Amino acid sequence: MTHYDSVLNLSMRQIQVFLQAAKTGSFTRAGEKLFMTQSMVSKSVAALEKHLCLTLFIRKPHGISLTPAGRLLYQSWKTLMQGMVQSVAAADAAQQGATEPILITDFSTSVQKEYLWPQVRRFHAMYPEIEILLEVLLPGQGLDRLETNNCDIVFAPYCELPLFEQYGAEWRLICPCQKVVWVHKSNPLYQRESLTVPDLKNETFIIVSPLVLTHYERMVLETCRMGGFEPENVIRVADVGAATMNLKLGKGVIIRDNIFDSVETSDIKKFTLPGTRSGTVMAWRKDLSNRSALNFIALYNK
Repeated sequence: MTHYDSVLNLSMRQIQVFLQAAKTGSFTRAGEKLFMTQSMVSKSVAALEKHLCLTLFIRKPHGISLTPAGRLLYQSWKTLMQGMVQSVAAADAAQQGATEPILITDFSTSVQKEYLWPQVRRFHAMYPEIEILLEVLLPGQGLDRLETNNCDIVFAPYCELPLFEQYGAEWRLICPCQKVVWVHKSNPLYQRESLTVPDLKNETFIIVSPLVLTHYERMVLETCRMGGFEPENVIRVADVGAATMNLKLGKGVIIRDNIFDSVETSDIKKFTLPGTRSGTVMAWRKDLSNRSALNFIALYNK
């Protein structure tokens, strides 16, 4: 019998039993997962080995381990099963009409590698026929697109969450972390090993215009109030670039969500602020009907 004939006559149940036994390292535990007795699993594996003319497991008094042939089949068949599951999901999506393109707006290309591209790759593996269109916009512009139904999903920094709460959008915090403060070496705080919010009481805060980040100043105020004080000295700047320039000139400190590219150099030090909350917000309309987009959002639940 040829290898082709051997594979052609295999059953999915045999493959499933083999994969579970290899994964658990035990016929008994594999049986528990598959609602089979240990004897049934053992007989299924033995029949598979006889059918393929291969020894797949080394039997030991307290378990089993894969042979070189078994390891090769395990990796190959595991990938095969994953591909079958993904293809069925894609076929179901096509049958349900969930093949619309997904329109996403994001606030920065610098952080997409952390929370977006891994999910895009997973999604394309499952639904290769669905196109994802990405546009980089300010959070307020992203909300405008959401309100007019011209995008499906918006990603924004955590400080802009009030925008989406006021609109009544559904949202989820992804990549949760803590806020940070950037300090120039001319500032005595630079020499510290760590900082807390109360340590910033006498500092000058660099504030980005609400035309760029609508709720950034509110975030800074709320963070300072956590430390028991109101910021007395602020420098207001037009955009993030101007804020970074003022930081590098030693004119003040910057509090920000810890999701942006680092500007840390020998002149600038970043301190995490304990007890604060940060991350990336993913938001979408409550009446979102694009099944492709809903399937994409569901990936963040897994």
